[in-house]
Amino acid sequence: MNAIALRLEDLRITLNGTFVRSVNDIGDRDVEKLMEAARANEDGDYDPILYVMRRAVGNAKVSALVYYSQREAYFAPDHDLFDTIASYLVVVETGPREFALFKKSCATLTPLLEKEYEIVEYEELLNTFDDSRSQIQKLSTREMNVSDKGLRARSYEAPDLKGHMSPHAAGRSIPRFTQIRTKSEVRSISLNTGRINQLTDRVNVGKAIEWSSQIFALMSRKRVNKSFFSSFARRISLEEVLSVARPSSILFERFAIEEHLNAESIDLWYTKGGKYYKLKPPSLKRFLDTLDVAFEIDHKNKFVGTRSGELRINKKTLSPTSAALRRLKIKGPKDYITLQSWITDHGHFVVSFDRPDYIYIKKSCFENRAGKAEIDAILKCLEPVRSFSSATSEKGLVTVRSTEFDSSSLFAKVERIHRNDNYVFCDDLGTEWADHIAIDLKSACITFIHSKYAKKSSNSASALHEVIGQAIKNLGSMQFTSATFSSKVNQKFNRKYSVSRIDRTRQGNYRNANADIKTLLADPRLHRKCVVACSSLSKNEVAKEFEKLKRGLVVKGHITQLFWIISSFIHSCQGNACYPAVYCKP
Repeated sequence: MNAIALRLEDLRITLNGTFVRSVNDIGDRDVEKLMEAARANEDGDYDPILYVMRRAVGNAKVSALVYYSQREAYFAPDHDLFDTIASYLVVVETGPREFALFKKSCATLTPLLEKEYEIVEYEELLNTFDDSRSQIQKLSTREMNVSDKGLRARSYEAPDLKGHMSPHAAGRSIPRFTQIRTKSEVRSISLNTGRINQLTDRVNVGKAIEWSSQIFALMSRKRVNKSFFSSFARRISLEEVLSVARPSSILFERFAIEEHLNAESIDLWYTKGGKYYKLKPPSLKRFLDTLDVAFEIDHKNKFVGTRSGELRINKKTLSPTSAALRRLKIKGPKDYITLQSWITDHGHFVVSFDRPDYIYIKKSCFENRAGKAEIDAILKCLEPVRSFSSATSEKGLVTVRSTEFDSSSLFAKVERIHRNDNYVFCDDLGTEWADHIAIDLKSACITFIHSKYAKKSSNSASALHEVIGQAIKNLGSMQFTSATFSSKVNQKFNRKYSVSRIDRTRQGNYRNANADIKTLLADPRLHRKCVVACSSLSKNEVAKEFEKLKRGLVVKGHITQLFWIISSFIHSCQGNACYPAVYCKP
C-alpha cells in the first residue's frame, strides 16, 4: 500500500540524539544495518514514506527513514491486535567515524550499537557542560546495591543541587540521568546510554546537524570542571578492571527479572517434540528460585556448582551463559529469543571481582570511590552474640501445645537479647514488617529484626542475600504511624502465633502498646535500628577475610559478594535514617 511521500526538508525532529563512534570509517553498509534494525517492527502493508541514504548536507552526511511501524495494542494483549504508527530514524554523520541517531518508535538499536560501535562514554558526556557554570537541576542515581529487593535508585531535584545535595554515600552511587541548565539552555543527559535531549522546539535537519557537531566538539574538551560528579562512583572500562582484577562471582537479579516479566506480561516458553509450550507459574517460580544464589566463578570463568554455567568475557561486556538459560525462550518481535539473551540485553545480573573496589552492573564496570574504607564500617556493624553458636533451628518445632519458641531456636535467642526492652512482638508470617519488632521506651528505639538460620557455619553471600533483601524491602515500614501500628496490635499482636499457644506479644502488655507508641513517635530522641540476625555468620571469620581485602590479597568470590551485600544493607539503612546491625556468631 502506498503512503504519502515526504522530503528530507519536511522533517521536524526533536534534539534528542544518541551519540556514537565507529572504530572504522562509516560506510553504506553501516547505515543500511541501522535502518534494517530500526525496521524490525515495520508494518509490511505500507511502503516507506521517506528513504534517504547518506545525502551530503553541508559538512555532514544525512540518512533518513520514515515508515509505518506496528506495536501490540496494550489493551488487548495476545489477540494479534496492533497499532500502526509513523516512525522515523535520522542518522547524522558529523565526521568519518562519528554519528548521532535521532529516532521515534523504531525497534531497538541498542544490541547492534553495543556489538559493533562505541556509544559515547560517561566521561565524554560530562565534558558537554561545566559544573561551575551550570545549574544541576535533576539527578537520578543507580545504587551499587547487589540486593535487588532493596532500594535500587534515587532521584533528586532542586534549582541547583550543588551545595544542597549531601555527598553521603555518593562514592557508591552511579549517576544515570541528569538535567542541567546553562544560561537559557536546558539539557537532559542519559549518562549510561549516550543520549542527550535538548529541551527546545522541533527543528529541521540542518539545525540537528549543527547541534550534533557542537555536542561532539564539546566532548573533546580537555579541561572541564567536574567537581560535583567527581565524588560519585566512577565508570571504568572492563579492560581496565581486568588488568588488575578477575571476576569472582555472579548474582542474578532474581526479583528484578521477575518484576520485569510480570510488568510486561512476558511468558517463558520451552520446546518439546518441536513444539513450544508455556512454562507454568509453579515451574517458573522454581526456576527463578534457582537463580537466587551467588555463584562463585573459578579461574576458568565457570560457575562453581553448575554443569554448564560460564561467564563470557567479551571486548567491552560480560555475559552469562548456561544451558538452563538457553533452554527457556521469550517471544521476540519476529522470533523467539533465549532467556539468556534477554537477561544479558537488560543487564539483570551483577558480577563482583576479587577486588571489592569494582563491580559490573547494568552492562558497565564501576569503581566504588569509597572502596576499602568501608570494610571497617562493615565490621563495626557486626555484633557477635555468643549464644548464636548453639542455635539449632530458626524457630524450633511449633505445635498446638507450644507456649514458647524452643530455647535453642534463633527466635528464642533474639528475644533473649531484647529481654530488657519494653515490648517485643513476633510479626512473623502473614503481612509482616519483620520477624520481631522490639520497642525500648527508655532509649526511644524501634528495632526491626529479620532472622535467618543455617545449619552450617558459613560466610556464604547466598545465605545473607535473602534475609538482607527482606530487611531492605521492609525499611519503609519502619516509618510507621501510630494508626498503622495500632492496626498491627489490634489485628495481630493480640493473638497467638500460627497454630500454637505462643503469644505474639513476647514482652510487655499489648493493651498498653498503642498509647506508648503514640508517645514514643513524638519523642525527639526517637531513632530506629534495622537488624539482621544470622546464626551462620562468624564475625571473626569475616574479619579475617576482610583483612585480606584491605591488604589487596585474593579472596574467594563469595567474600567479595558478602562485602557488597552487607555494604548495600548498611547504605540502604543509612539512606532511610536508621542504624544497621548484623547479629552473628563471635
